[in-house]
Amino acid sequence: MKQITKIWLGYIWLVMHSVFLLPLVLIFLSFLLDKRIGFLPFIPGNSNIYMSIPLFIIGAFWMIWSGIYLVTVGHGHLFAEPGMELQPKTTALVTTGPYKYTRNPMIFGYWMLISSLGIFFDSISLVFVVNPILITLSCLYIIWVEEPWTAKRFGGSYISYKESVPRFIPNLKLIKRK
Repeated sequence: MKQITKIWLGYIWLVMHSVFLLPLVLIFLSFLLDKRIGFLPFIPGNSNIYMSIPLFIIGAFWMIWSGIYLVTVGHGHLFAEPGMELQPKTTALVTTGPYKYTRNPMIFGYWMLISSLGIFFDSISLVFVVNPILITLSCLYIIWVEEPWTAKRFGGSYISYKESVPRFIPNLKLIKRK
């Protein structure tokens, strides 16, 4: 298969899986859980819509910004995980842009997106049950699989980076005021 075909298939898979399929499954499961347990909406009126918009924008911003840096600075592509060789891996360790503030800006953005959906749909179980499970599983994956894989690929430069930049939550104190 040609490399460009692999790259496009990887992007299609990423978008279908991460942006559409997984959130739809999580929303469906949370609706079932809300109904089964008897959870009622927890945000009065239409406030849920207005509360979800900023989280959605923040999440989309971090995901897009980090994706741009992976491609332009890392000279790789978004969907290159351990054991999945659909797209070329980054050839350079990205420590600038969003990666200056957190080692996992894309996953941080994704968490914000899922949280925004939970608030938008006014689902107690999506916000307080399903999303924490998703966060826990993604933390375990990153700690047990992705970080050792990255350390093996980039060695000491990644270890130094890892010691100075937080894993998930951006450290905005790292912004230098001029």
